[in-house]
Amino acid sequence: MIRHPNKEIAAAVAEAVAAGWRVEKCPPRAHCWAVLYCPAGERGACKFSVYGTPRVPENEARKIRRALRLCPHTPPADTSGGASGVPVLG
Repeated sequence: MIRHPNKEIAAAVAEAVAAGWRVEKCPPRAHCWAVLYCPAGERGACKFSVYGTPRVPENEARKIRRALRLCPHTPPADTSGGASGVPVLG
């Protein structure tokens, strides 16, 4: 897997790959570092451009995680907390 030079963005990209997204490196003269494609892989599927040198890397990582969360093609993470599907209140 290709790795982004910034650790926050690299962690967000790793989360995307774990969720089934595909990473495609951009050409060397492009402004973006890579493009993330959602698991749907069809026309009209979600994609997100990751920039190589953003002004605020933490914000770029936050945008990647937001794109993962808002993608209708990615199954939601299991946040139920219990095996029965009933939320556990603490």
